[in-house]
Amino acid sequence: MFKNILIPIEPKHFAESEKAMKVAGDLAKHYGGAITLMTLTPFIRTITRQVPQDAVIADFKAFVEKQSHALGLDLKAAFRVGDSVSEGIVETAEETRADLIVMSSHDPVLSDYLFGSNASSVVLHTEASVLVVR
Repeated sequence: MFKNILIPIEPKHFAESEKAMKVAGDLAKHYGGAITLMTLTPFIRTITRQVPQDAVIADFKAFVEKQSHALGLDLKAAFRVGDSVSEGIVETAEETRADLIVMSSHDPVLSDYLFGSNASSVVLHTEASVLVVR
């Protein structure tokens, strides 16, 4: 049923994503699917160019490796640089042909009530199924 699962991970909340990882790992094992972990970091703007945050990339790669061992699965990594989290997730889902996106949730803050959460935006703009884990 689910062959390509995408799990977006927020760089400052790697540890809080473990429940979503477990759920996605169980689904991947049950359905024989693959998992791609993705993260997005904003541009660092310099006078001459825009470059990604090297420290975030290194931390993310270490996190993916740790999760691969913990879940007993070969996880893929996707790293994006940009400003819109929900657009980055939707674009990565399209590129990886994800049929399921498993997202962690957080307690809503005022901006979520005013502008909507990333999860709600992803649900509205992707063709993949979306599972939000609390």
